Amino acid sequence: DSVATSNKYWSAVSNGDGDNAKVHLIHYDLKSAASEDIVLGGTDANERAPHLAPIGKDGMLAMWEGSSSGGDLQEGGDRTIYAQVLDRATGKTISEKITVDKSVVGNRYQALKSYPDGSVAYLSKGKTGTSVQVVRFFGC
Repeated sequence: DSVATSNKYWSAVSNGDGDNAKVHLIHYDLKSAASEDIVLGGTDANERAPHLAPIGKDGMLAMWEGSSSGGDLQEGGDRTIYAQVLDRATGKTISEKITVDKSVVGNRYQALKSYPDGSVAYLSKGKTGTSVQVVRFFGC
């Protein structure tokens, strides 16, 4: 995600040592090294599968999964989904980090969809084998 006038971009990545990972928010342009590396989350030992989407007028929604178990790569299970709204220009927090309802199952290929009203949606498998759930986040 980017701020068009700055020619700089944000990316969310996860990286770590061995079985544990941390989520990083990286700010960069196409001609030089990253100017910022902000660690998001930090609640769980193993946090990964981050995604970003524009939300509201000046925000970006960061969403990722966490587990207290090192090396936990299984989707669902004991993994927790977190979400937080950040300032699109600075990367600073706008909202507190929230825990998404446990019935919502994440995956490392999460697709966040931004809508013209400034909201963002995420599609999860449902509570039955033939259903889906939509989680919708609304901008500030």
